[in-house]
Amino acid sequence: MTLPNQKDEPKSTVTKESMLVKSNLKGDWPNIFLLLLLYIMQGIPLGIVTVIPMLLQSKQNVTYKEQALFSIVVWPFSLKLLWAPLVDALYIQKIGRRKSWLIPVQFLMGMYILFLYYIFSTKNIESVSL
Repeated sequence: MTLPNQKDEPKSTVTKESMLVKSNLKGDWPNIFLLLLLYIMQGIPLGIVTVIPMLLQSKQNVTYKEQALFSIVVWPFSLKLLWAPLVDALYIQKIGRRKSWLIPVQFLMGMYILFLYYIFSTKNIESVSL
């Protein structure tokens, strides 16, 4: 028996079967792998930046001035707060918001690391003037 003031509440559309359905990541695995790979590659320069000062300290002829000059390498990571809004605002819709800047930046960092390898493999570290 229902009272005249009582309204019928709509029935919930959530069923036991709909709660057990798993999300399908079939088409997303390549994107997840690419993003994971890009973020791992982004961490490589940070690791190199932390290791090189320790290597420079082990050398007897590297001055404190040269070690301090190497700290300029960290500036792009420090300036990330300033350029992040610009990077988030400009993107290629076909590629996606995050991959539009990750792919070119990772490519440029890789090219720069290869360039540095070429420079330092042909010369001694002591002969490079900072």
